[in-house]
Formats: sequence, C-alpha cells, structure tokens
Amino acid sequence: MNKTSFEELKLTGNLPSPSGVALEVLRLTRSEDFSHQELAETLQSDPALTGRILQVANSPLAGAGAPVADVGEATVRLGTGTVRSIALGFSLVSSYRSGQCEFFDFTRFWSESLARSLTAQALARTLKTGSPNEAFVCGLLSDVGHLALATVHSASYSELLKASGDDRALRRKRETEEYGIHAREISQLLMEEWGLPSKCQSAIHQLDADLDPAGVQKMGLGEVLWMSRRFAIAFWQASSTPVDDDQVQALLARSPHWDASKMPLLWNHLVEEWQRWGKTLGTQTHSLPSYGTKPVEAATEAVPASAEEIPHDLTPEIMEEEGDLRILVVDDEETSALALTRQLKQEGFDVQVCIGGEEGLRMTLEWRPDLVVADWMMPEFDGLDLCRALRKFPQGNGIYFILSTHREDSEGMLEAFDAGIDDYVTKSFSTELLFARVRAGERVIRLQRRIKKDHAIMRKQVAQLGILNRKLKRASLTDPLTQLPNRRHAMEALETFWDKASREGVPFALSIADIDHFKSFNDTYGHDIGDLVLKTVADSLKNAAEEEELVARLGGEEFVILHGGTDSDHALLRAEAFRKSVEATTVEHAGSNLAVTISVGMAEYARDRQDAEELLKVADEALYEAKEHGRNQVWAAPMPTASTT
Repeated sequence: MNKTSFEELKLTGNLPSPSGVALEVLRLTRSEDFSHQELAETLQSDPALTGRILQVANSPLAGAGAPVADVGEATVRLGTGTVRSIALGFSLVSSYRSGQCEFFDFTRFWSESLARSLTAQALARTLKTGSPNEAFVCGLLSDVGHLALATVHSASYSELLKASGDDRALRRKRETEEYGIHAREISQLLMEEWGLPSKCQSAIHQLDADLDPAGVQKMGLGEVLWMSRRFAIAFWQASSTPVDDDQVQALLARSPHWDASKMPLLWNHLVEEWQRWGKTLGTQTHSLPSYGTKPVEAATEAVPASAEEIPHDLTPEIMEEEGDLRILVVDDEETSALALTRQLKQEGFDVQVCIGGEEGLRMTLEWRPDLVVADWMMPEFDGLDLCRALRKFPQGNGIYFILSTHREDSEGMLEAFDAGIDDYVTKSFSTELLFARVRAGERVIRLQRRIKKDHAIMRKQVAQLGILNRKLKRASLTDPLTQLPNRRHAMEALETFWDKASREGVPFALSIADIDHFKSFNDTYGHDIGDLVLKTVADSLKNAAEEEELVARLGGEEFVILHGGTDSDHALLRAEAFRKSVEATTVEHAGSNLAVTISVGMAEYARDRQDAEELLKVADEALYEAKEHGRNQVWAAPMPTASTT
C-alpha cells in the first residue's frame, strides 16, 4: 500500500472527511464508558446534525414512543450505534453530494453506499458476525476511495472512468498507474485516519474478490461486505434478487444462523430501510419489486426524496473574489429589520432578513451568507447565541459577524468578542457608520475569498505535481519501444527481491530471455520489422506473466523475468511457459507470418551467491548454454556448491 501517494492526496486538502462534529462523535463512542451528556453537547454544536438526530428519533426508524425534543433523550432512544451512523452518514452525504467529476455518478454512489451499509448491518445482525453498527459504517465507507479520487482529481479521474467502463480490474490498474494508489487502498487508509477498527480496514478488500462460497469456513465481515455489495447493485438496478443470487444464497447457507426461507422478509425489510434512510440522509432511492418477482420497468425510475427532506450542501465553495456580497439581517423587530434590509439593498448587496435568532440560524445554514448583522437582545435565542452556534462548525467560522446592540460597556463588549463577533454597531448607529462597518467586513471577506482561491489553486498544483512526478518516474523506468519496465527498473526490482530473500527467506528466481536470430530480422526485413518483433515478443511475455512476476527489457533483444516467491522447479516451468508463449506468436510481414522464438537461461536465488549481480551473471551463462544447445529452449543454471563459494 502506497502511503506516500495517500499523503500527496491529503496535501490537496480535498479528501472526503466527516465534519469535525462527526469525527468527535466517532472518537467519543469508540469506548463503552463515554458520557452521554458529552455526546449530546457535541451533537448540539452542529444544529443541522441535531435536527437530523431528532428527526430520526421521532420517526418510524426508532419505533413507537412519545415525541422527544431533547437531543440527549434522542441519543438514548436511538442507541450509540445509530447516532454514530447518522452523524457519519449525514456529514459525508451532505458535504459530498455532487462534484466536478463528470463520469462519476454521485447519486448512484451514495444510493449504493446506503444500501450496502444497511445490508451489511442486517446481515451482521442475522448471521451473528460481529457488531452490526460497525458493519453499517464499514459498508457506508468501503467505496469512499472512489469518492476521494473523484473529488481530488475530478478531471483526470473522469477520463479514467470513461476509458475503463465497467471493467473494475482495468480501473484499479489504471488508478495505480495514474495516482500511485488505487481506490480500495485509499478507503482503507481513510478508515485508519478516522480511527475505525482494523477489521473494517482489512474487510473491504473482499468486495472485489472472486469468492468461492464452498471455501468459506467461517462467516466474517469480509463475506458480509461481499454480499452487501451485490444487494446494493441490485437495489440501484431495481432488480428483484441480489446480483449473483446463487452465490449469495450458497454463501448464506454456510452460516448456521441462516434460514433460506427468510430471504423475502430480509429483502423487503432492507427495501423499506433503504427508502426511509434515503429520506433521512437525502439520498436517492426508488421502488423495488418484491423478492424473486419479475422486475417492473416503472420500478427503475428513480424517485428522489422531496426537496424538504434533502439537507443543503454546507461545503464552502471556492468563490470568485468579485460577486455579490450576501448579507443576512437578524432582528426580532420586523420594522427595523426590513428598513435596514432596504438600505443595504440600495447599496447593491444581496440581502435576506430573518425575524428571531432561531430562524436566523436556520437561514444561515440554508443560504450561507457572507456577513450577518444580528441584534444582540432577542428573546430565547439572542445574537450572541447565534454567533456562538455558528462558530462551532467550520462553515460558520468563515462568516463575518456584526452585532447590533444598545450596550457599549467594556464588560459587555468583551463578552461579545469572546463569543466570536467580528465587529459591532450601537443601536443609535447612523446608516453611514453601518455601511462603513459592512464595507470593512467586505474587504475582509474578499481577502478570504482570494486566499481560498489561491489555496485551491495550490492544492490543485500539488495534486498535478504528484501525478507529473509519477509519470516522469514511470517514464524514466519504462522502455519507450516495448512499454515494458527498462533495465534500471529491473535492477531496482532485482535488488528488492534479493533483499527480501536475504532477510525473510522468500525464494525467487531470475530468467534471461534472448530473441533467437534477431539480427537476421533487421538485416532481412529492416529495422521497422525488427522493432515489431521486439514489441510482439514483449507483449507475449507480458501477457504470459503471473501476478508475482516482473518482465522487463534489459536492452537490445534481451529480456529479464523475475519469478517472485518460487523455487527452481516452478521457475523452470514458468520459464518454459514464457518460451512456449513466444513460440506460438508470429509477426505479420508482406502477407506472411514470421516465426519468432527465444532462448532462456534461468537461475535461482541462493544464499551462497554473492549478490544480485552474480545471479544475473549466472542466468546469462545459462542463456549461453541454451543457445549453444540449439536455441528455443530453457536452460537452468546449477545451484552453487560449497566449493564454488
């Protein structure tokens, strides 16, 4: 796993992350002895999240009961796991609902993530595989690496998705080539960054596994996620069974806690939960057919949650330095508030008015003004309460806050500035003085915009520089003709294999392949055909390679193959497989097919060999023997004996 590439992504400042409040909820609830009072106080610092907690506590999701208005009571009713899930889910969904990555379907991403998390939770509970709430969080975040790439590298990742299509293996390969890290690894490292259990981090690798149910001895979180992904895709496609239903059923049958007759009940329960949570979190869901029935075409039409159910995106936008300044006037006296609003509008500002502090808080979260002018003395929720509430979450910290007050005593003003105000005017202010205060705030706001814009450009440059550095490094380690790793890359890899074998005893072998009679291709047909032969052989060797093998071009017509984790007997079989692969390949020229063969010399790592250079030399000597004995064959170098060391 390439943590260096992950650190480069972090430097951009654009990686998906839960809000500070959601992260604090995760931290608080990690142990069993947390304080419910502290949890309630943490939640209350984010008014939008508090509203969602209360909404769920009073909804069918929480069961029957008298309405609750206190967030502390709501957390007790819902339970720690549900509160944690809501905090994490709402924080991420509301902040990353859309983006600039054209070929990344944000709507589908969150809809499938929600279905996956709910399925994982239900299966964990039914199959008794561990904590259902941990399964929920793991299911929700298991694909967050894709969101990270779509957020940080929106343009290039869009092109990558377009080119890869539905081929997950190809997409993963191209992610690694382009960014030095693939999405699954990013998901794992983000989980680690957020302090989630290590079993969640390791389980997500099962999502793309070619899983054989017959080989599963014990059901775990990895298998639960594997199944939940197939449910989630089916939900989005409005299917009536999980994708790969036979395999899912076979895997479920491995659990002693599963009753196959309960599948329709589970399916219908998950559909209802998906639709309910979709409304709560503002993710798109739609109708689904009953389990096992023929899908109805109309069921595939997506029905989004109503506008009232969808929370507004609170992520700060990188705004241009120019543009209208948005001002929110908050006062409990409607006449004075409207008069001030008219005056500010006459000066060219975009102004909204709210009557009362609570309405002002709601409007601030919804409209996101640049500047707030609020009266101090308002009943129940006054100007300082509003300011303190805004300063408790990141988006509110960037708002310029002017307090309107009758007070001018130093003690009162100290309290106001401690609460977080930026400036104040007395109730006896003249219009000119207020405009001067607003203009001063405008200068600060435009400076902040410029700084944000500069930071955004810098983050983008950091991301682009990281990609450019990887491309330059890859170019320096790649043979331009065959696109195989070059000699330098091969020598670095050989040293790595050698060190690992020396320290950990991991065996490996090395083969050198040489194209037979290569000079005759150049002399007879010209260098263009010679180059075509080289590329054809390179492709043949590359296609024949297994996962632990590296094929590189040494130079001229010579190639080197590193066989990782294998002894001489298996390496000899592998070298023969490469030889046969090339032998079965032909090069077209002038209507005829030119036969191509290679000779191969193979040598195995041994502690008695002095170093990697000696191993390369021994393999080269074995190659010479293969050529001397008739070419188109593999020759293995003898192992060293005590007398040769």
